[in-house]
Amino acid sequence: MALRDTAFQLQRVPGAAALPGAYTVRLTAGGGAQTRRFTLRQDPRVQATGADLQARFDLATRTQGMITEVIETVNGLATVRGAAAQRRGEAAANQALATTLRRFEDSLAVLSRTLATPRTTGFEGDPYATSSLSELGRFTYGDINAAPSQAERTGSVDAFARARRQVDAVRRATAALLPAVNEALRGAGRAAIELPGSLRTS
Repeated sequence: MALRDTAFQLQRVPGAAALPGAYTVRLTAGGGAQTRRFTLRQDPRVQATGADLQARFDLATRTQGMITEVIETVNGLATVRGAAAQRRGEAAANQALATTLRRFEDSLAVLSRTLATPRTTGFEGDPYATSSLSELGRFTYGDINAAPSQAERTGSVDAFARARRQVDAVRRATAALLPAVNEALRGAGRAAIELPGSLRTS
């Protein structure tokens, strides 16, 4: 899962390290398929127990799940902003509609910055530098050969809760802004903007 909006830092997020055990890989190419089995063994220098490694794997998997949801939400905002920008370009002669769409785009950009860190140059700062995505990313760089520390376990619970609240708040805010925009679009004979699935509230 990658951020599609290039206004934000396209940071690389490591995935969970595979646990020791038996695995099967399958390669399909040119109409044929090959399957191989292999065993992933633990480095004998690593003192972690199976339970330690499982705990690290579980934390990484939960982190990846929350990061994916944040990225999907930011990508959804980018999709809606793109749709608004397209309609604004098509309605350039309608100043009132163009202004409504521009304000909507600006509001979506602000919401996006609470979830993902904007791309910056040089020493330029940003008041939203601590975003949901940057905070969650800190929990993907722990020692893969040890159980999560108490600080990681406690901190991740708090970070996941904050990210969940922020994603939900962004979805609610977007859903609240859109009806007035669509009313203006319909009044001008333009197609309404639909929310992608990643922005719909349950």
